[in-house]
Amino acid sequence: MFLIIFQTPYANFFFLEIGIYVLLLSPMLLFKNNKIAISYSATILSLILLLFAVNVTLDYASRDIFTFAYLKQAGEAVSIFDWDYINWLALTVFFGFSGLYVLGICFIYKFLFKGNEEVSSIRYLPKGVLLFLALSITAISTQAISENVVYQEYANNPLLKNMSGYQIINYLSNYLKKTSMKKYGIISYSLATAQSSVITTQIEDIPNEGEDTMNITPITDDYYGLLDGYNVIEIMIESGSKYLLNEELTPNLWNLQKEGIYFTNNYSKNKTNVSEFIGINGANLQNIQYYEGELPYSIPQLIKEKGYTSNYFHNNYGEFYNRDKEMQTLGFDNIYFSLDINEERQWYNNYDGNYPLDSETIDDIMDRIAPANSSPYYSYWTTLSMHGPYTGMDNWNKFIELGYVDKLHQARDNGLWENPCLDDPIEVQAQIEMVMCETMDFDFALGKLIKHLKDTNQYDNTLLILYGDHETYYSVGIDRPLKEYVYNCEDEKYPKQFETMLFISNPTLTKKYKEHNSISIMDYAYYNDFTSPYIIVPTIFELLGIKYNPDYYTGVSIFQTETPLDNIFYSNELGSLFTDKIYTIDVSREYLYQEEDLDNAYLELFQAKITKLLEKINSIDKMYMNGEYKKEEEARTLASFLFLPIRNNVLTYILFIT
Repeated sequence: MFLIIFQTPYANFFFLEIGIYVLLLSPMLLFKNNKIAISYSATILSLILLLFAVNVTLDYASRDIFTFAYLKQAGEAVSIFDWDYINWLALTVFFGFSGLYVLGICFIYKFLFKGNEEVSSIRYLPKGVLLFLALSITAISTQAISENVVYQEYANNPLLKNMSGYQIINYLSNYLKKTSMKKYGIISYSLATAQSSVITTQIEDIPNEGEDTMNITPITDDYYGLLDGYNVIEIMIESGSKYLLNEELTPNLWNLQKEGIYFTNNYSKNKTNVSEFIGINGANLQNIQYYEGELPYSIPQLIKEKGYTSNYFHNNYGEFYNRDKEMQTLGFDNIYFSLDINEERQWYNNYDGNYPLDSETIDDIMDRIAPANSSPYYSYWTTLSMHGPYTGMDNWNKFIELGYVDKLHQARDNGLWENPCLDDPIEVQAQIEMVMCETMDFDFALGKLIKHLKDTNQYDNTLLILYGDHETYYSVGIDRPLKEYVYNCEDEKYPKQFETMLFISNPTLTKKYKEHNSISIMDYAYYNDFTSPYIIVPTIFELLGIKYNPDYYTGVSIFQTETPLDNIFYSNELGSLFTDKIYTIDVSREYLYQEEDLDNAYLELFQAKITKLLEKINSIDKMYMNGEYKKEEEARTLASFLFLPIRNNVLTYILFIT
């Protein structure tokens, strides 16, 4: 009864979830011993309540929900854990329901079982088995009926119409996870993600190098090969939210708007390692952190044919997010982590906001990230010092010594900068000042890099790409993520909070772009259509004159778009699809946010584009996942077994108990 009450508020397909509960609890009827039966049911209840507490806490900390793939990131979670992430209401519910369960069991045992005649195993077992079978059949039938209702709901959806109800639940759990949890309940959703983390089906192989898969590259006369042989430096700015740009405080970033293409409508919301992977590979994969297959279509792999050397830099430790192995798989020739960058300046994964400054890191890597008098190179740098939480007092004292704090306050007093959270608690305002100083430090590092490129005569033949991985989402020391104070919202539905920086800069490119778009030489080269980090890889390939298959990349080159919605953003972290004007977590026409003036033409185009986008993402996943699992014959055998009519129910039970 407690479980039913607990489940009612959010599961649309109530009986589907109840069927799973009954299936999970029915084995207790096979135990004659009451203590064993009670222990078994208590274990099931504890796991369910634990899933509830974890999901509420994740939502509180970062508006995310749990998937079993996150178990592979347990080490990283421990490293960045802070007690401020704990949702005490969730823990109260956890212990509250646990207490009610204990009281209920005590009551039942005292008044219904105490003093009853002991029943022998020979007499009890047949009855127990019959009850178990009856409940199991009832539960399976309930699930089958519910899954048919799921199928009927999406029968006319172009993306899901050819799937069974069971397949629809698994698909939505993998790609649109919040919709799955909302509709089908926490257990149905969790078990679907558990299955997807350990099982895959047999699918087509990745095309081998002998196959001519790259000749369908769309070629534009104006941009294809425009920067052939140029150096490329790509920088992912940690927490690079757009609101942090300021002409007075971040002059080097501001100048990139004048000297390059500035993307006025760019958005990103994924975990750092996912945004990083997208910027290098052009497509994300499920469970990328421990992917063990090949990645033949990444930037480092495809530029080898043109004689490029590739370099990767990040002032963190290689084991974090398994980057040391991932970057090798991506194909980088040289990989530099914290111990390689500066052995004397170590911080040992202490995620308290006191990280090595980007202005120090650039000094350590300058001759390696932009080597003079060398063959063409591709260098990728993931910055660090803007990483939350924004409470590091050691770094704050450094910013005082470096003059950032005085400059910030002077700009404020002169009306050149305004804290966007003036009406909010002082703790929030202080964190805004902290992240602003961190941005100033990165801007200083960028200035050093640009000066070095100019001093070594590399600036004109180097393509610079800078982009933010996600927004300023940390909530340590305050009661909700910082970005929600900035944008005056209290959940993830308002897309404006995910607006991030994106610059692509080179003098030759800027000149061509202005000529092609009839922009005055004195005006900024703005790109106003909706974009995200997914556009970076295909755009780089086109500029360098590298043949590529657009079906292997989630985004579309900015020189190949046909409509303003060709680059709708898919957030792997949130399980959502959005532009600056609309936000959804479903493939149906249910929008959690949309601007009031959107016409039917926009909505129809959005629906068509999200269908194609999800089809492409699923196709890319299948292509790569087969490369990872093709040697795991046992997994394939188990996957084939799943097609038996009872597959989902038996596997559901086994996985949950495991």
